[in-house]
Amino acid sequence: MATPIRVRAIPVNILLKILTDLYERGVDFIDFEGEMDEAEDKLGVSFKREYMNPEFAETFDTFDETDLEDNEEPEIEVKKLTDEDLNQIL
Repeated sequence: MATPIRVRAIPVNILLKILTDLYERGVDFIDFEGEMDEAEDKLGVSFKREYMNPEFAETFDTFDETDLEDNEEPEIEVKKLTDEDLNQIL
């Protein structure tokens, strides 16, 4: 049985904006990554070219956060978690 991970207090409006933006750019699947610490829980999303609609996969290499439409949202830190990081969370 897998150990559950709980990431708390993720702002829904920011999460929805990110997911909507990814979907509109052709991303059909994502991976969730989480980090918990005493000060703040964090949730991140990532995807691969294989997760994209084939019609949009050609834009994968030009996909970056500077293309986001609304720059008024807070900057979101992207950190790739290793298996060791996840094991420490559990």
